[in-house]
Amino acid sequence: MKILAVCAGRKDGNSSEMVNHAIRTANVAADIEVMHLGSKNILFCDGCLTCDETGKCHINDDMTPIISQIDNYEAFVFATPARWSLLSGDMKTFIDRLNPLAANQKLDGKKAIVFAVGQSEKDDSESIQLAAESVKHFCDNANIEVVDCVIAVNCLQPRDVCLYTDALKKCHKALTALNQSIKKG
Repeated sequence: MKILAVCAGRKDGNSSEMVNHAIRTANVAADIEVMHLGSKNILFCDGCLTCDETGKCHINDDMTPIISQIDNYEAFVFATPARWSLLSGDMKTFIDRLNPLAANQKLDGKKAIVFAVGQSEKDDSESIQLAAESVKHFCDNANIEVVDCVIAVNCLQPRDVCLYTDALKKCHKALTALNQSIKKG
């Protein structure tokens, strides 16, 4: 079993820490590869839609080998900071560039968990929830089953999420649930 954890935002940021904590604490049998989008050169989709017919993107960048390897993964962890009630720009670009696979149903049946984090207080966390919903809508449209979603609030500085054990426990539980869901098929 292979899982691709896609981390948007800062490499030392809260979304990455949520993924790292889940991997450190959850006892999963899967091989988990962590990819930090900030360290990749992924260009914007230009909307040509050629990939709808060819299943290939004409843009040659760091996304090219990622697209060719997606079949190797049964599941994803999508982790993003919330910005203006939206997922981060690098996660949006990554999702847009998955179109060659989504258009040809190559993402159908895969599973995912979603982590979203932001600086809003708990009573005003709608913006973080909306960011998570953006990722969940992509998954629904691409026929990826979302197993769980974790929201972390009040996190502005890198690693602030480490102060919130409840959120980290939810990350652990989500990754465990994802692993179990993969095993069941």
